[in-house]
Amino acid sequence: MNPAGSEAPPQHSPQSAGAGPNLRVRLLRWCINLWVVLHFSAILAAAGIIGPTPGYVVAAWDLFHPYLDALFLNHGYAFFAPEPSPSMLMDFAATRPDGSLVQGRIPDPRVRPGLLYQRTLLLTEHIGVLPDEFREDWYRSYARHLCRKYGASKVHLTLLTHFPMPMEMVRNGGKLDSPRSYRKLDLGEYACDEP
Repeated sequence: MNPAGSEAPPQHSPQSAGAGPNLRVRLLRWCINLWVVLHFSAILAAAGIIGPTPGYVVAAWDLFHPYLDALFLNHGYAFFAPEPSPSMLMDFAATRPDGSLVQGRIPDPRVRPGLLYQRTLLLTEHIGVLPDEFREDWYRSYARHLCRKYGASKVHLTLLTHFPMPMEMVRNGGKLDSPRSYRKLDLGEYACDEP
């Protein structure tokens, strides 16, 4: 007791004064670490769902699938492994009114920047998943674009399916771009004045 007879106010230790903000910082760090672990687990589940897969990977996929879709992280890991699908390419020959010919391939690997090449690659890749009733419209849209781009009067299109080379052929000296790895489908000629 102090001489006046009243109690002294309680003394606060320096440790207890900073406990509130310190606890909030620790909780925030814990939440961020938990999110990082769950995020990378979701990415691993997306890559691991490519079959054949054990049941626990399927269960993880079912858990993380909505999260991956919401953030648009559900990429096509099947494109890379374990069995890559064939690539779709398109060769064209655009004939100008003066008779000159412009030939090329979509996508053109010389296109820069690389993201533009990736965009055109994805456009041709979608041909492989189109329903049959939409394919002709898709081909006509390519022809119209090429007509405008090159000032052509007609465009001839050829669809190429590029199959991955089997490992045995590569080990025996086969080239990844061997002509034997392509299958051609002649799509025909499109007049540039067609709708």
